[in-house]
Amino acid sequence: RCQRHIRHLALLPTTLRQELSCSIFARSLLRHSVFYLWSVTEDALVEDISARAIDLEAYSKHDDIFVPLAEAEKIFFLRVGILTYRREIFQLVDGDDPHHLSITMTEDIMTAPAGNWEWSKDPGSIRVLPNAWMSMVALWCRWTHVGTLQALDNCELVAFNVKNMTEVLTRYPQLFKINKAYAQAYSLLLLDGEHAGNVDLDIPAPHVLMAMGNE
Repeated sequence: RCQRHIRHLALLPTTLRQELSCSIFARSLLRHSVFYLWSVTEDALVEDISARAIDLEAYSKHDDIFVPLAEAEKIFFLRVGILTYRREIFQLVDGDDPHHLSITMTEDIMTAPAGNWEWSKDPGSIRVLPNAWMSMVALWCRWTHVGTLQALDNCELVAFNVKNMTEVLTRYPQLFKINKAYAQAYSLLLLDGEHAGNVDLDIPAPHVLMAMGNE
């Protein structure tokens, strides 16, 4: 289920729907450093993204949020519940697409990322806790998921449609330089051993910002 599919909301005036969406999603959106930076630069952007690119999605126990080889098309923020993530592909090569990142690694570099994640009792799995971000890579490059993200119980996620987000961002050209630099730094860190094992989840924003400063 998602907020956009609630029939009665569609009957509200556009301005009221935008304000309602912003009140629902702004707090989640601003929890990520990148989105917070956007809001500082362009105060109208939060309301624009909330109205045009964000849904509230609910998943039941054992539902898959994404699976290996699925194209990454959404960013997720976990509001309620616990998820589990297991990497299942450790070599991904797409020789036909020079813009599609290819990463080869061994299972021993899989590390639990810092923040709202922890190792699961199930070897090789990571428990994803509330306030965690997942699939941020979808915003910065084309990516095919290499693991399975599954609900351990009933979960509520904020889902950001990347295609719609990029369409919104075209209206804010002053952010292009910042986003380009961030995307370049993020792509370089995908090949770094510290982060490569968790690409389906997220690379902490402070690490990306430091990499930007080193370029």
